[in-house]
Amino acid sequence: MDSTEFKKRKRGKRGGKSDKQAPVNEQEADAPEAVVNEIVETETNTKKKTRRSKRGKTIDEFPVVEQPETHIEWTEAGPQSNLNTGFGFEELDSETRQYFKEMEDILETKEFETPDEKYMFISNAFNEVNGKELIIASDFEGSRILEKLLKSASDFQIRVFADRLTGNYEGLFKHQFASHVCQTLLMLAADVIERDLQGRSINPDVDDEQLKSLPSMEDIIKSITEEIGSQWGVLMTHSHGSYMVRTFLNVLAGESLVEETQIRSKKSSAYNKNHNNTWETKRGKKNRLVPSSFAQILSDIVSVVSNGLTVDDFKVLALHPVANPVLQLLVAIPGTGKGLVGVLLSGTNAEEFIKKLIENQVGSHLMEKIILYASAEQYKVLYKSFFRSKLLNLCNHNVGNFVVQKVIECVHKEKQLKEIVEELQDHFEHLLFGKFNRTGVIVKILESATKYPKLQKLCVDTLHKVFHSTEAERKSEFINLVLYKKNYEKFQEKIFVHQPDTQGSLIIQHLLHFTIENIKFLVDSILKLPDTTLLLWVKDPMASRILETLLSSETVPKKSKIELIQHFMGGFAKFAEDKFTSRFVDKCWVAASYEQKEQIAQELVDKYTSLSNSFVGKFVLRNCQIDLFRKRKDEWSAFQKKSNKKSTSKQPEDKPTNEIDEFFSKKNK
Repeated sequence: MDSTEFKKRKRGKRGGKSDKQAPVNEQEADAPEAVVNEIVETETNTKKKTRRSKRGKTIDEFPVVEQPETHIEWTEAGPQSNLNTGFGFEELDSETRQYFKEMEDILETKEFETPDEKYMFISNAFNEVNGKELIIASDFEGSRILEKLLKSASDFQIRVFADRLTGNYEGLFKHQFASHVCQTLLMLAADVIERDLQGRSINPDVDDEQLKSLPSMEDIIKSITEEIGSQWGVLMTHSHGSYMVRTFLNVLAGESLVEETQIRSKKSSAYNKNHNNTWETKRGKKNRLVPSSFAQILSDIVSVVSNGLTVDDFKVLALHPVANPVLQLLVAIPGTGKGLVGVLLSGTNAEEFIKKLIENQVGSHLMEKIILYASAEQYKVLYKSFFRSKLLNLCNHNVGNFVVQKVIECVHKEKQLKEIVEELQDHFEHLLFGKFNRTGVIVKILESATKYPKLQKLCVDTLHKVFHSTEAERKSEFINLVLYKKNYEKFQEKIFVHQPDTQGSLIIQHLLHFTIENIKFLVDSILKLPDTTLLLWVKDPMASRILETLLSSETVPKKSKIELIQHFMGGFAKFAEDKFTSRFVDKCWVAASYEQKEQIAQELVDKYTSLSNSFVGKFVLRNCQIDLFRKRKDEWSAFQKKSNKKSTSKQPEDKPTNEIDEFFSKKNK
C-alpha cells in the first residue's frame, strides 16, 4: 500500500468493562446472519469525530455492529474456547504477575551489556511463559508485557509462541487484549518469513533438529487460515477481529505493514514510546518478500468472503463502520480489487447505492478506494454517471467533496480533467473564498494538471481571474495573493494578519511543477522578493516549502535555482544549526552550482566546531562531506563536479520567451 492505511483504534483501559449490549433495531433485524450478529443503536453525541464529521453532521446515521466477546474457559486439561459466550477469564496468579512486572521494569530500564545477555534474559522469560501463553495473552497487563517480549524475541522464539496458540486463533482474534498480541505477532511473522526466504533467519543457539521439528512460520500462517475457515466474513464485522483481518491480509499480500502509530491510539503509542516498546526493525519497506503459496491463500480468503455474501450483503458491509476498512483493503489487492469493484457497482438499486456511498461518512472512504483502483472503463462509467454535471453540488457537500478530490486525482485522460476544469472554472472563486472553503478541490486540480501541460495555461489564467491579478502590474503580487489567500483588493487593505495559508502554499507548490512557459512570471516574482522577506520565508513552515519546491522542481531552470541560492550566501552556517532551516540547506546543496557549494562548504568549515556539537548541524556536515573538504579537498572537488554534471544534464534549459529571443538563441548556437 501506497500502503493500506488502518484507522486508529483505541486499546481501551486494561481490565475495563466491556460495552453493554444495546437492543436490536427492528428495521435491521433482517440483516444477513453471517455478516451481522447483533446491531445496536448509537447516539449522535457519542459518535467519534473524523475528518468527515468535523465539518458538519452527515445525512444518515448507520448502526454499529458489536460481536459477542470470546470466552476461553480454563481447566486443568488446558484451554477450551467457547466463541458464543462472554468474558470469563481467570487472572494470572499473583506470583506470575509479580514476575512479569519485574521483568517489564528490567526491559524498560536495563541496558544489556551484550546481545547474548539480552537473549538469555528473553529466553528465561519465555520459559516462564511456557504453558501459560493463552492466559497471559488474554490478561490486561500480561498482554502488554508479552508484546514487548515478542518484539525482542528471536525468530525461533516467535515461531514457538505462534505454534503454541494454534487452535485458538479465532477466539484470540476476537479478544479485547489478545487481539493486540496476535496483531503484533502477525507483524513480526512477516519479518520472520522474509528473513527465511532470504536465508538470514535469527536463531541463536538452536540446532537443526529443533528447527525441523517446529512448523515454519509459513505453515503456521496456513494453519491459521484453515482454522478461521469460513469465519472471515464474521470477523470483518467484529470490533477487534476486523483489525486482525486487515493485518492478516497485509501479511499475505506482501504489502508494507503500517507504523504502530497508525493502528494504536495516541495514548497507547505514547506509552510504547516511553516504555521501551518500540519496533526494533525498520518498517520503511514498501513491499515484503512472501512465499508463492500466499497468493493462493489470499485468493481463497477473498473467495470465501465473496461466495458467502450476496451483493446486498456487500452493500451492508460497505456502510458498516468496522467492516468498511476491510473492504477498502480487499479492493486494493491486485487481481481481486477490480472484481470486487464490479460486485459493489452491480445489483439492484446500484445507482442509489453509489449516491449514498459518495455522501456517507463511512461509505465515502470505500468510494475513494473504488475510484483509485477502478479500471479505466469503470472510472469512465463512474465519472459520467455520478460526477459529470454534478461536481459543484458535491463540492459543497461536507463529505462528497473528498470523493470529488479523489475523482480529480485519478483522472485517466486529459479530456476528463479538461471537462472537470471547464465545469468548475467559473466557481473557483466560490471554492476558494466561499463559506465552505473547498480549496482542496483546487489543489487537486492543479496537482493533476502537472501531468497535462496543455491544461496548465487554462488553470493559471483562471487563478489570475480569481485573485484579480490579470493586469500585468498585478501579476508581480500573485505570489503573495495566493500565499495569503486574498484577492488583490483585500490584500491592498492590509487589515488581515499576514500568516501564510497552508492551502495557498500547496497551490504555489503545484504551480511550480508546471512547465516554465506557464509559470515564468511566478518564478521571477519569487526571485525579486527582498532578502528580508525570503529570510522570513525560510523560517516559516508553509512558505519554506515553496522555496524548497522551486529548488527541487524539474521544470524550473538551473539558472533560476542558482539565483535564488545566491540570496542566502553567508547565512548557511546559521541555517545549519536549526532543525527547521537545516532542511533548506540540504535542498540548496543539491541545486547549487559547484562555485556555490565551495562557498557554502567554507562557511560550514568556519563554524565547524559549533556545528559538530549540534545535533542537526552534524548531519549537514555529513551531507555536504565537510570532513572530506577539510582533509582532501581535491577528492571533494572531483566528486562535486561530477555530481553537478549529472544533475545539470537533467535540468531544463532556459527557453526563449518570444520570437526575437528565439532568433538570437538559434544564431548563438
